[in-house]
Amino acid sequence: TIVDRKLTWQHFEATLNEDNVILLHDIINQTTEELDFRDRVIDMSLGYDALVVTTTSQCLVYNSSNWHTPHVEDLKEPATLIEEVFPGDTNTYDTLFGGRLLSLMDKAGGISCSKFAHREFVTISIDTLTFIAPARKGDLLEVSGKVVFTSSHTACSKVTALAVNKSTWEKKKICEGYFFFVAIDSMMRPIPIPQFVVEEEEERIDWERAKDIREHMLAMKNK
Repeated sequence: TIVDRKLTWQHFEATLNEDNVILLHDIINQTTEELDFRDRVIDMSLGYDALVVTTTSQCLVYNSSNWHTPHVEDLKEPATLIEEVFPGDTNTYDTLFGGRLLSLMDKAGGISCSKFAHREFVTISIDTLTFIAPARKGDLLEVSGKVVFTSSHTACSKVTALAVNKSTWEKKKICEGYFFFVAIDSMMRPIPIPQFVVEEEEERIDWERAKDIREHMLAMKNK
């Protein structure tokens, strides 16, 4: 827990008073603002005219000129890429190359991890992909990555790819898999990340699935 953590920058002082309440004190003007959050606060930083608060589901950025209207980002929302299948992306049967799809899924997974943790990530492992159906020339690809598991330095994104028919806008799932990434600093060294908090049954199922995959990977690596 980080309750009672106190941060100071210039004449501002921020204290996490409860799991979801921050007291912001202006030392010069002797005023105090109470910031309430719907979820538990798991991290906070103060500096350069900004207070950045991370809860179990959101990242909120406050500016010292107005503590009442933060920029809010939902950390659990998936990152989605949409691209068209062009002739150069297909084989002689006019279906999408698997390598092209894998590249897009890897990209979506990495972006979802960066969105969640605000870190740089590199891929360390890809679980066996399930290719369900082909995408064809002219289709749109809707590829979504969503963080479903974290450890101290790594995150797992569940990535789902859909093919969209532009004429009917009918969508079909064509591939799904679990992609594992590690957070790195500018020297390519692993660094800690915020932790995913399971709140719903669907999240628990995905967490357990990703955890089992990771444990299997570690066991194979240690053989």
